[in-house]
Amino acid sequence: MAPGTGNAAKGRVWGGELELTALPVPELLLQAGAGYLNTKYTRFGAAFDPAQGIDLNDRFVNSPKWSLSASAAYTIDLGNLGDVTLRIDWSYRAKVYNDAANSEAIAQKWLNLINAGVTFVTTDEAWQLAFNVRNLTDKTYLVTGNDEFNGFGYIEGIYARPREWSLALKRRF
Repeated sequence: MAPGTGNAAKGRVWGGELELTALPVPELLLQAGAGYLNTKYTRFGAAFDPAQGIDLNDRFVNSPKWSLSASAAYTIDLGNLGDVTLRIDWSYRAKVYNDAANSEAIAQKWLNLINAGVTFVTTDEAWQLAFNVRNLTDKTYLVTGNDEFNGFGYIEGIYARPREWSLALKRRF
């Protein structure tokens, strides 16, 4: 059976998002966020092929019910040299399905990610040196996939990059 496309005809999406920012002291910036997303197919078109395995109870692709985030950035004044900012970011995403049929074989269960960085900026802001680490805990997770096991006998997944770091030097003129 070849992969097909079809229009679900009608769906419903509702949710909300809350973001908070706090500056308890001038050097410390705290941020947090929470999101809730509820998705549902409500009707299929007459030409829709049920053999695709999609039903009215399925969630939309890449639609986590919950997503949370928090970050902290602390800036240290180095006097005439400039500033150093230390930053850490955390994010959580509930389970997501990577296809419309909600295949468990390529679903990504809940996920926590942590990123961190250190940035130095000169007083005149002409120079900036930044060291960042993405996916600090080296988490392996799916970003997308294709489940064609029943049709062509294969399942494939595309994974996010592992832990990576970067070093950037910028000069403003």
